[in-house]
Amino acid sequence: MDYPPEYQIQMREVWNNLLNGSEDLVTIGEDDLRRYLFSSCTDILRGSESHLFEIHSDIQPAEEGKRERADLVLGFDANEHNWNVGVEIKAYADCPAVKEDLEKLRTFIEKKEIEVGVFLGLVHHSYELKEKLRDSGVLDHFGIGESDNRINNFAEWREIKMGVLPEKDLDAVFLVLRSKSHG
Repeated sequence: MDYPPEYQIQMREVWNNLLNGSEDLVTIGEDDLRRYLFSSCTDILRGSESHLFEIHSDIQPAEEGKRERADLVLGFDANEHNWNVGVEIKAYADCPAVKEDLEKLRTFIEKKEIEVGVFLGLVHHSYELKEKLRDSGVLDHFGIGESDNRINNFAEWREIKMGVLPEKDLDAVFLVLRSKSHG
């Protein structure tokens, strides 16, 4: 497959659109993020030639005995019987939650349920998530680099301001897993 896949590009566009309008937001939680991303993805898909929107959002927690599910999946590949992109979303993420979601995405990739995993997260700037992920070895464990060379795992970080209060300074991460494991 050529990287980045169409749906990964769309997810990055939708994420950047959200971040570019972040000063207008007063508060945002994980459910708000999921709804915004789903709605924005369908807006983009409306412009495509397909009449079938290849997007699914699963907001129910997985029950015991059932497979875990990603927050969003995009682009079903009928030939491969998997989804192109699986997305995990966290608002006000901490280091253990990020690692857990990355493990989940890596498992989906290993089981060939998705081709590419995307983690989207927001966290208070003062938490220093990037430093905590680096210092705890999470970035090395997943082989996450700082730039996209089209075949690697990588993370893009942005500082944003949400609303007008200083405690609303946030770090936003767009993290892509393309391979099973480097750690």
